[in-house]
Amino acid sequence: PDLLEAELRALKRFSEKVKVGVLIPNLVSIEELNKVREILKKINFEKVLIGVLIETPAAVQLIKEICASEVDAIVINTDRLMQYLLASDESNPQVIGILQEVHPAFSYQLEYMVRVSKRNNIDTNVFGELASNKDILEHLVKRGIDFISVKPEDAKEISEKILKIETEFLTGTDAEPRKYEVEKSKENYLKENPSEDKIKSIFEKSPKADKKLKRDLELIEAEKKEFLSESDENLNSSEETLHEELKESPDEEFDHEAENVEWESEDIKKKDVLGIF
Repeated sequence: PDLLEAELRALKRFSEKVKVGVLIPNLVSIEELNKVREILKKINFEKVLIGVLIETPAAVQLIKEICASEVDAIVINTDRLMQYLLASDESNPQVIGILQEVHPAFSYQLEYMVRVSKRNNIDTNVFGELASNKDILEHLVKRGIDFISVKPEDAKEISEKILKIETEFLTGTDAEPRKYEVEKSKENYLKENPSEDKIKSIFEKSPKADKKLKRDLELIEAEKKEFLSESDENLNSSEETLHEELKESPDEEFDHEAENVEWESEDIKKKDVLGIF
């Protein structure tokens, strides 16, 4: 902590001349981020931009908490994250091939981080040797990465690749339509048919669904008739039973007044003798 505080104080003095930010590497817990904020508050350097470097699977799992702590940027080290995620060493020639392709686990983690970051209006940035790989670069662009950091000598080549990828992604190819084209077609249809307010029923489009619905309605109607029939039979049976009982004793009179029941309690008698009542 003392060394970190000294470095942040030096960065604060440097910020008087140029715009700077703090990038926290190897984050594996929210407590580490909170500790950095405490030091920044202590040295009165709270307004500095704070970014978190995502290098470990632990940091990926904490992305929601990290974004909720109001950081300014999420920076993803593709090389380090891929190594830790796949437990592979880039210096080992036997496994280097695994690290040079888009692994499904890496793809899922990347998409998840971008989605959570965008939901919190936080920019995402990636850097690393993998970012120069055409397949991985295309994957990054399609996942919505905001920034890609590259070496100065690779900037022109990478930017041209990105432009080509974005152009193909937005306009589509003859092989498959892109989402942009589908959305554009839908917008054109709505413009051409502004008065179109009737939506075809799903049953018009799906005869099977229509038949199933009719069959269900028929079963419901049959159950309804059966229930009503049984109810009528029970009601008629009850009325017949009542009539039979009345026929058996037609002259019987019913006393609707409550019966007067006289009873005495030993306790009441004692209280009466004592003059309580």
